[in-house]
Amino acid sequence: MKANPVFAKSSVQQRNERGMTIIMVALSIFLIMAMAALAVDVGVLYTARTSAQHAADAAALAGAYTFSLASEPQPDSARNAAIAMAAKNSVMGTAVTITASDVLVEQDKQRVTVTVNRNMGGNPINTFFAGALGISAMGTQARAVAEAAKSGSASSCVKPIFAANTTFSALPPRNPADPTQSACGATPKQVIFNTDGTLTDWVKTLSPIGKCLETRPTRPQDAKADLAPGQFYSLDFGSGANTYRCTWGSCLNQCPNVNSTVIQCGKSYPLETGDMVGPTGQGVTNLIGNPADLWKAPDQYYPGGDKSKIVDTSRALAVLPVWDDCNNTITPGTSGQKVPVLGFLKVFVDGQGKFQSGCLGPSTDGTGKGNGNGGQSDWVKTHIVSAITCTGAGGGGGSGTPSTGPFGVPIRLVQVPNQ
Repeated sequence: MKANPVFAKSSVQQRNERGMTIIMVALSIFLIMAMAALAVDVGVLYTARTSAQHAADAAALAGAYTFSLASEPQPDSARNAAIAMAAKNSVMGTAVTITASDVLVEQDKQRVTVTVNRNMGGNPINTFFAGALGISAMGTQARAVAEAAKSGSASSCVKPIFAANTTFSALPPRNPADPTQSACGATPKQVIFNTDGTLTDWVKTLSPIGKCLETRPTRPQDAKADLAPGQFYSLDFGSGANTYRCTWGSCLNQCPNVNSTVIQCGKSYPLETGDMVGPTGQGVTNLIGNPADLWKAPDQYYPGGDKSKIVDTSRALAVLPVWDDCNNTITPGTSGQKVPVLGFLKVFVDGQGKFQSGCLGPSTDGTGKGNGNGGQSDWVKTHIVSAITCTGAGGGGGSGTPSTGPFGVPIRLVQVPNQ
């Protein structure tokens, strides 16, 4: 009996298909392994890219921060700070190394651009499995741009006292007998800020940065400014002495029962009456600590009084709002009065003591003798670090844009087109 040719052909096809199945399975396993390998190496590259971006962000912010330090020469300070910060980061276990050519400093914009490369030219990222496909290394790049704003908007770390706009002048704020012999009536006016929140040419010529500043007396007769009885340059941030003491030693957003957690340019804030001698002393002590940091120069402080070390920041740094006392007055016997914020002063708080001759501040005659009483009052003694303008953030009459910063001048990452 002859075999059926149909069945014979079918048997041959089945044997052929078994061979194809083995080939397809082998090919599938290879493709799956290739995709797994690719997924692993892509994950590695993504991780490396993220680490590089973090390094670039940190370096750019560190460079931009130097613009807030008045004593730092630019552009070297920004560039060096960026390079040093980048070196504190790593990508896949290897320390980040950037050079001056990787850091672009734009002084006019107070902007720093940092590029972190892990490229094929010298420091690529080695692959784990992609080498089987002929890809033994990969490269990645990250770029970050940070800037320091040129003006302030608001602050949550202001202290519960204010500085009059005429504080730096040796003249009284007003002189009815001869207005030209007053800070507000002189030509030019001897004030810190113009009404739009910009620095005056007079204060630029004065160059107050680094000078000592006496800011708050405990007796009104020691001060020349025409403040109302019971007013000692204090602001009311909430529940009397407790809030006053707390906001001296910490920030508004860290104290209970405050009536405003952010102090903004252009806004007005209520006055605190009473000498507050005890709370002032306690608050200042809480702020500066014990042992206190010591002043050396703007952005240079001895931590804990140790003169073998110098740091560029300190717990004794504070922000004081400046009010427009030329165009606003404090009326005796009137409750609920407020003073408008024109700008801020960043100061280093040294402590308390008698008015020191030669310092700026609202002393009657600028000699430290007060009103002929020897200047026995305990003034809050400070040094001037910088003046923070309100330009572009509401000025003297706008509402400003709140910032949670401690100093109201934001240092931030920004997005700009590639240059």
